Amino acid sequence: MIIWIITLVPHDIYRNNDYAAYLYVFQNPQYSTMEKGFVSLLKFFTAFHFDFDTVRILLLCFTVVILWLGAYLVSKNTWPVLVGYFFSTFFIDQVQLRNTLMWAIVFIGIVFILRSKLTLKNILVFGIIILLSTQFQSSGILYILIPIFIFRRMKIKSIETIEVKGLGIVQLFFSGLAVYYISFFILTPLLGMIQSLLPTHFVNGYLADDGLGGGKNGGIGLILYPMQTLGIIIIIHILVQELKKISRKKTELAEQSLVFEAISKFNFYLVPFIAINLNFFRILRNESIVILVLLSILYMHRDKKYVPLSMVIGTVAIILTGLWWSTMLVYPNIVVPTLSELQKYIEY
Repeated sequence: MIIWIITLVPHDIYRNNDYAAYLYVFQNPQYSTMEKGFVSLLKFFTAFHFDFDTVRILLLCFTVVILWLGAYLVSKNTWPVLVGYFFSTFFIDQVQLRNTLMWAIVFIGIVFILRSKLTLKNILVFGIIILLSTQFQSSGILYILIPIFIFRRMKIKSIETIEVKGLGIVQLFFSGLAVYYISFFILTPLLGMIQSLLPTHFVNGYLADDGLGGGKNGGIGLILYPMQTLGIIIIIHILVQELKKISRKKTELAEQSLVFEAISKFNFYLVPFIAINLNFFRILRNESIVILVLLSILYMHRDKKYVPLSMVIGTVAIILTGLWWSTMLVYPNIVVPTLSELQKYIEY
């Protein structure tokens, strides 16, 4: 499937700004202002005379291997994870190379911390891995909040004291909605005033009024995208609460539940960034693979007599989310062009 998607499908899907920008950097690395790690990687391949599409395929294959290996190490259930990934964000990741590489490195860190004891040393290693990811896309620095939330949760001395506390689902939704709109109408103008003081790539074009496709929101999007953002956050929150319940009986999952809870808390703090510009939504979108891994863990450790409602909701949500993303990309950009090419071959 991956070979078909990457190589056999007509390249109409790649004729966009992202593809053109990365192709330019590949051909003219000396003029690039992108992250040094990403540019250095491209220079490495050009030194061995690789063409751009070959490099893109190699990087995407590397990402898929990382995701497969991570799913195997954490949950052992790799096929539902990869199938879910292929029919959701993979079609977007094909052209957003920096984000894809950054997320692959962050995912290595998440897998490492899920399989390690939550010691200060291991959490610091996790933080170093996150810093490494910023060499490929600087917005990866936001993931440094995850270790901070892990530290906070580690203050709890006993698993028995972990209860379903904090914001309820309704509170989470309305408080998230309030944060979104406050950020959109107040924080965005303020950041526009101090844009020159912020790291270049962290807001590269994000606050530009004329940034076509740069994530500026408006119209129906001001209703649709906050709902989509909060929907994903709430689904992860529900699944994490289910894992915490299971971890009370299976203490080997206790530390994993703390990690996933930290990720859940981290997501809520992404809301103002997403409100500022939808490009930051890709950070939350990356976590579709985390949701799939979390579901795999839950199905592996659940009571075999029944499936909890939270897991049913999570499963349906990830299917609908995958259909939402893939339908907009797969049908017009892959299915239709592929059928057109087949028709040409048959007629020829």
